[in-house]
Amino acid sequence: MMKQQLTITTCFVIIASVTCSKHRFISSTFVPPAAPTLATNSPASIDAVKARKRAVATGYVVPSAKNKQRGGGPLFAKKKKAPAGKKKVQVKLLKYVEGTGRMGDIVMVAPAFYENMLKKTGSGILITDDEVEKESSEKAAKEKAQLDLATDLKSKIEDISLVIPKKVGKDGHLFGAVGKKVLFNELKSKFPKGALGGKQVKILEMKDEEGKSLDHDIKETGEYTATISLLKDMSADFKVSVVEE
Repeated sequence: MMKQQLTITTCFVIIASVTCSKHRFISSTFVPPAAPTLATNSPASIDAVKARKRAVATGYVVPSAKNKQRGGGPLFAKKKKAPAGKKKVQVKLLKYVEGTGRMGDIVMVAPAFYENMLKKTGSGILITDDEVEKESSEKAAKEKAQLDLATDLKSKIEDISLVIPKKVGKDGHLFGAVGKKVLFNELKSKFPKGALGGKQVKILEMKDEEGKSLDHDIKETGEYTATISLLKDMSADFKVSVVEE
């Protein structure tokens, strides 16, 4: 009986010893997990922001761990956009071109349109900004000279009274009517040659003594008024007396 109790006691001691050893092994070899890293919304550092802006400006992307394995660097840099097409060219038109402009106009057109259309047909030539400015200055000077001349002519014409003698029949009608061409030639004779030149200089209208516009040549003696254009926006009136010769 004593031997049996001794055996049972020995077993309990062995079991307790093994259990304690097992627990000591587990506690001594246990490694606690690393503390998790929490993502924050804190702003990036100034150096990081500068680096990102520099990368965007140069088109270079800093290689990630994934593309480092494939080589990384400039090989995987962000592709740049293709360059834009050629800008339009400045052209002076030498003749009227439908849908583009009139002779003398300065227009901007596509290079292909200039080469294939305007240049080949002699409808336009390339012109620089300096040439445009020079032409504008010359045009302004020319227009001023024309205005000064027209203003001087206007004052002189309005002081003139033409006297045109004509043969008259028994019924009071003229032998040969007096038209705009006759009046213009008579007026031109009062000024130096070329003073009344130009396409815009012409007789616009003739009126009778009552101020009514005539839709025909002068056919009777009397007092009349004629209007001559000098510039686009300038004209002058002068007196005309048709008398019996």
